Amino acid sequence: MTSESIHDVTDVIRSAARTLHDADIDTPEHDAKLLLAEACGRDLRDIDKAMLMGEPLDGLPREHASFDAPDAGAASSDSSATAGDAVTTALARFHAMIARRAAREPLQYITGHAPFRYLDLEVGPGVFIPRPETETVVQAGIDWLTRERLSTPRIVDLCAGSGAIGLSLVTEVRGAQVWAVEKVPRTYDWTMRNWRR
Repeated sequence: MTSESIHDVTDVIRSAARTLHDADIDTPEHDAKLLLAEACGRDLRDIDKAMLMGEPLDGLPREHASFDAPDAGAASSDSSATAGDAVTTALARFHAMIARRAAREPLQYITGHAPFRYLDLEVGPGVFIPRPETETVVQAGIDWLTRERLSTPRIVDLCAGSGAIGLSLVTEVRGAQVWAVEKVPRTYDWTMRNWRR
């Protein structure tokens, strides 16, 4: 176990939040909790619960978490060594994420995904992060389609980017046909990645 693994989750979050606060991040504690959840392969609610209950960090990392362990596929006969390795790996990933966020990299680029309506979209450099305001654009479109009683609309999403608008419409509007158009090759890669998902 690392020396930090004996601390409770609250201590780890408070320390990281101080780092982010000093870097003038607007929501330091929230960002720290999201990044710890990502590093441990957990949901935000798991971090909130662990903080509320004063749980140690050791209980958070999942053995199948998505973090990049040096030998993630290797099995270990000693489960306590595996748990310690998972904590060490999760903490290393978490501290690297905090450093990136303190350097003002967008949170969604660090986690690699962003929620949008009922979707979880992959994002990264080369594509805009879907904004909450864009969700209202999708809702306005759905409301219009409903008012006009268009049962099989044909929709073109120009400059599709992550595919947020087009993918939302095709998943939420029964019978919709959507053409997503993206000219920039680097951005098109994100459109296709989300379409495949």
